[in-house]
Amino acid sequence: MARPQGSLNKVTSAVKEQLQSLMEQAVNSIDVNSMDTNQKIKLLQITSQYLLPRLKATYNENKTQEDIPIFIDIVKTDEDGNNYVSETYKNGIPVSDINGIPVSSLKEDN
Repeated sequence: MARPQGSLNKVTSAVKEQLQSLMEQAVNSIDVNSMDTNQKIKLLQITSQYLLPRLKATYNENKTQEDIPIFIDIVKTDEDGNNYVSETYKNGIPVSDINGIPVSSLKEDN
C-alpha cells in the first residue's frame, strides 16, 4: 500500500536525523583556534558554498553592444572674450554641417 501524499518517508527521516546528528558532532569537534590561516580560509571556502546563495551567471550570446560616438568640441575665444566652438569631431573625424561644408571653415569666416 502506498503512503499518503505529503507524508514523509520513515527511512529518509531516520537517515536525515542520523546525518544531522553526525554533522553536529563533527562541527562541534572542530577547534578553529588550533588551525593555521590556510586551514581557516579553506574552511570558509567550503562552508560558504552551503551558506551563501550562488549568483546566477549571465551570458549574453546574441546581444551586441553598440558603441556610443564620442564628440569633441574645440572651444576658442575671440577678441571680445567670447567663447565659441571652432571645430567639432565625432570619433576623431571632423563633423560637417548639412551641406557637407566643414564646421571649422564656417567658424573661421566670422
